[in-house]
Amino acid sequence: MPDPFSAAGAVKNPTRYSAATMAGRQFTGLWTQAGPYSDTVAYLIRKFYQGSRFDRIFDGTNREIGVKLTDVRAPGSSVYNNDLGLNDFPAALSFASWKFQQQGAEQVRVLMDGADQNIYDATAGQKTTLLTKGTTAPARMLGVNTELFVGDGLDQKKVLRSAKVWQAGIHWNVGDFIVDSNGNIQSIQANPVTAQVTSTKVVNDPAFGNFVVITLTATAPVIPPNQTASFSGLTGTGAYLNGATLLWQGIPASTLALLALATNQIAFATAHATYAPSAGTGNMIALTANSGVSGLAEPAWSATWGAITNDNGFNFGVNWTCFGNPAENWGLAGVPAAPPNYSGTYPAVTPTPYSTILATPGVPRFWSPNAPFAIASLSILDPNGNIQVGAGSGTTGRVLPAWGTAIGQVTLDGSISWVNYGPVGAGWFATTVYGGATAGAPNVCVIVDNNGNLQSIASSPAISGTSGATAPTWATSIGSTTTDGTITWVCSGPAGVLWSGTLQYAWSPVGIDGTVGTASPVTLVANGGLGTGFQLQLTVNITGTAARTDLQCAQIALWRTAQGQATLVLLDYIPNPWLLGNTSVTYMDVSSDLVLGQNATVPAPIDESADPPPLGALPMCYALERVWYIVGNMVMWTAGPDAVTGNGLTQCPPLNFIAFMGKPYAIFPITVQDGGQVVFTSSGMWIILGQGTASDPFYARPYFQSVNVSGFNAVTLFNQNFFVMEANGKVSSVAVEFPFQPATGYTEIGFPIGDQFRKVTTGGINAALFDPAAAFVSWNSQATNENALYVADGAGHWFRMSAVSPPESGLLWHPIRTLLGGSSAVQAVETSPGVTQLLIGPATSGPILCRDNTGTVYSDPVAGTPTGYPSWDAKGVNLLCSTGQWAEVAHISAKSAAVGGRPVVSVLLNEIQPSTARPYNRLEVTGNDPADTPKSVSVFSDRYDLAQNGVATTGDSLLTKFDYGAQAAADELLDWGIYGGTQDEQQEAVSKT
Repeated sequence: MPDPFSAAGAVKNPTRYSAATMAGRQFTGLWTQAGPYSDTVAYLIRKFYQGSRFDRIFDGTNREIGVKLTDVRAPGSSVYNNDLGLNDFPAALSFASWKFQQQGAEQVRVLMDGADQNIYDATAGQKTTLLTKGTTAPARMLGVNTELFVGDGLDQKKVLRSAKVWQAGIHWNVGDFIVDSNGNIQSIQANPVTAQVTSTKVVNDPAFGNFVVITLTATAPVIPPNQTASFSGLTGTGAYLNGATLLWQGIPASTLALLALATNQIAFATAHATYAPSAGTGNMIALTANSGVSGLAEPAWSATWGAITNDNGFNFGVNWTCFGNPAENWGLAGVPAAPPNYSGTYPAVTPTPYSTILATPGVPRFWSPNAPFAIASLSILDPNGNIQVGAGSGTTGRVLPAWGTAIGQVTLDGSISWVNYGPVGAGWFATTVYGGATAGAPNVCVIVDNNGNLQSIASSPAISGTSGATAPTWATSIGSTTTDGTITWVCSGPAGVLWSGTLQYAWSPVGIDGTVGTASPVTLVANGGLGTGFQLQLTVNITGTAARTDLQCAQIALWRTAQGQATLVLLDYIPNPWLLGNTSVTYMDVSSDLVLGQNATVPAPIDESADPPPLGALPMCYALERVWYIVGNMVMWTAGPDAVTGNGLTQCPPLNFIAFMGKPYAIFPITVQDGGQVVFTSSGMWIILGQGTASDPFYARPYFQSVNVSGFNAVTLFNQNFFVMEANGKVSSVAVEFPFQPATGYTEIGFPIGDQFRKVTTGGINAALFDPAAAFVSWNSQATNENALYVADGAGHWFRMSAVSPPESGLLWHPIRTLLGGSSAVQAVETSPGVTQLLIGPATSGPILCRDNTGTVYSDPVAGTPTGYPSWDAKGVNLLCSTGQWAEVAHISAKSAAVGGRPVVSVLLNEIQPSTARPYNRLEVTGNDPADTPKSVSVFSDRYDLAQNGVATTGDSLLTKFDYGAQAAADELLDWGIYGGTQDEQQEAVSKT
């Protein structure tokens, strides 16, 4: 090209030589997949505009074309983290970042999946083991705010962080939790306080049932709603409470007036019969008030699961319950159904059969399985609205009988016979026929007396009689009789109908993060209930369930239907009894259907809707408020906003799946007009569309069916483009667009060096390094000088692709980077808010490194010592003339930044590659360039003569190698040129004379 003076009109002496230079710009980069004499310029441009590129790199290592379009040494690797020099890390299977908000500040944690089966928080300056995997298989890690989901094909875990940290003098509430300075979860649950008991009694409230009044030696503790009290060592009549755990559920105002409690007394709803005050010593352990203010100094935390740490005293402070390691199961297993033919005590909600306590006035009477009925004439209400009266004593059967519907019909139930007395009559009337039938129509056989008790004909509902002229004085105890005219009535218990339809109960475990397990199979109270106050005692048995075996379970949720309804709704939350070492808890249901209606917005998760993820779940991405994960050939998603209660990120309905023909490897959410999760599989790219609603369900359709992958780490997304190492070894980009354009959306961007991904033949290597199943494809957008794609083999090598800097355009590949000492995973992750770095895992053991972006490091650590690496590249093949001509090359010029040492320049004429037979010829620096000019201080401007004895070297093509050696310096080739000319062959020259 003309020099500036000639371009301005200067005239120079004619010469047969000219200079071919790079003009200070090198933008072709590494291009190995082309003919040796091709200069990668389009044919028409070369033919008509004489355009050519002499800067093509065909071989080299540890060199790059920088943002200034100069040839530079590839930056070195710095230590990102070696835990302040205390601990080495194992080889890395992958890296990820986890972002969440804590105390209003954004946190970014760097995660590493170690080859030693540990997941580490590897944020610079620390090495914390988050969890230990059960397999050596790679894990998939996905952070969604303060929850990190991890799957490795065997385990499905989550690691919790809190939005809060411990602070002095802060008010804390029930349910708050933190991760303490020892790495354990501390949650505010309750504080156990032991009180001494002196006496007990049971009092009856006709409207609300029975209550046990406990007298203590000191002021009674304040127990929050649904906290528990347990009893031990009691003597006297109160010994029935030993081993029991009662819930404090409050006392109706009218009952409080009846009880008239002193300051040292406390009362609980109970199913026990009434009795007068009974002296008896023992202990009551109550869970007391649990909100308060933290102290001025952080307490010494207990590390034992279930243990209490008091913070700032018992009067005004808070009590933290230790829940251990923040690494927990992803979800909570629900309560399974009892195995077939199982006859033992199985985890369930079991109503206490109050029919066993017949001397207790007003307690509900209802049919329950395997319940002993000790007194004849006891009445219950069947599901048909008829009164069934027991004939004799015995025990009910295991299942609800088929009740006889005709008055007088006998129903056999276990060892008991029930007689149908029909519906309750309107009341007692004088001189009225009761029992039997009149004109074929049955007469009333059971009435309600003026005391509110049921009175049934004692002999048989088939035998009629006539009432007296005046109302009798009715007997009030069950089984006692009253004579009335020609009728003998028997008292069958209080007549109040507490419920008439079926009640259903179930329960679920509840985790520290709000995770709720699928509700247990229901327990039916399959007939109506009679009595004077709705007070139904339940026992929740947690033996063998997640509430007993999963340490994240802090509470259990108790569900109930309104009578006769099918929808289970929240009845109450109960502290997990295992926190106190108990395998069951007793709950007194005093709720009416009206109260249940207020909780109808919190339905129970049923039909496996809150199950934990299935075995093998691998979390992939978060989209549409759901965690998307892979199991086998299926893409599945959590309940998300569809969760009826609890944490929608930990509930995994089994029907939330789409099956694919091939194995899915990666899922990425993208923005299109109807949602969109792109799924990369071994059988093409697919897109899942829809919003996941009933009117717009999720469905899959093909995206690019010919783009197949075989590795999770082989795909990355940067802005609106996917970059992929396909299963066939091609490196391509796929534009994010919908509807997509097959003609423009796909580009094999790796074509210039496509042969290198099959087998590396550059940089002194001759081996197949890149396995599409194990490769790492990652885009590092760190700064203006570091915005590039990396395709790494996971063993210490990568190829880098970047955009060509303006005013040129396009993409270019750089020579292979070979790390001294090798590597494991190489991935770009966010390491601080808004900042991305390319992290480099150790080959076997050592610090985590990162690609240097400071412009000061040009070495790799080897055994802790920064060591310079070889750095060279070769340009060409530069075709100097065409057939019928030969070329003379007088010298090579090279301008380098005056940093470090000068390059060693070697050339090879008339060959397309070096060999042992024809190696490079090393040139010596023969002088300054231009000659006879003062040497530059800032630039090495050197001339390397090819002439021998004053005669120029001849040939038709030239390879030029620039080798800067292993110096740890920012060497930079600014420009280079070939000075020479062409001559016609002798015969052609003669013909022209």
